[in-house]
Amino acid sequence: MNRVALLGVIGLAFSGFANISNYSVLVGKWSGRVEKNARDVTHGGNPSEGEVGTPVIIKFTKTKDGLEGESRLGKNIETWQIINNQYIWSDELIEVVAEAVHFEKIPSWIKSELELKPTDQIFAFKFKKCVLKKEKKTCTPKKDYPEGLDDSGHWIFEAQANQLLSHVLYEYADGKKRILTESLKKE
Repeated sequence: MNRVALLGVIGLAFSGFANISNYSVLVGKWSGRVEKNARDVTHGGNPSEGEVGTPVIIKFTKTKDGLEGESRLGKNIETWQIINNQYIWSDELIEVVAEAVHFEKIPSWIKSELELKPTDQIFAFKFKKCVLKKEKKTCTPKKDYPEGLDDSGHWIFEAQANQLLSHVLYEYADGKKRILTESLKKE
């Protein structure tokens, strides 16, 4: 199971935290392909899925608390939730929680890589914690997820009309970067 590629990517960063109504631009079924997959498998986890061209489907529905849905990357499936200012994803092994961040808190290398501007409609979340679902214990870096995810992991969703760009980005301890970008169109 590819825990990194399945981390899904959602980014909406603007001057204030998003509220539930802001997230409504993500509602619906989105389909597309992996556009970029830069990674280094020597840093642990399992970032092997998500080769460029791999099919991706993301679905979001509105709930009273926010959004819920799923991501299918190739054969891998994750469940996703966006509740208030948290993005939560899980597969059969782990659950990852990330918190919304303001545009100015996104690292400069990420802004540069994605060419983000403060006026872009993005949702940005930063890694907060990872829990092993069965054992109910904290995940171990470089074993249960790749090194660097806990320190610098960001999920960014860019919503542009009927296009969604979903990104997972983080920096390894040696300075190398993990960048997964999925490009999707609304169905």
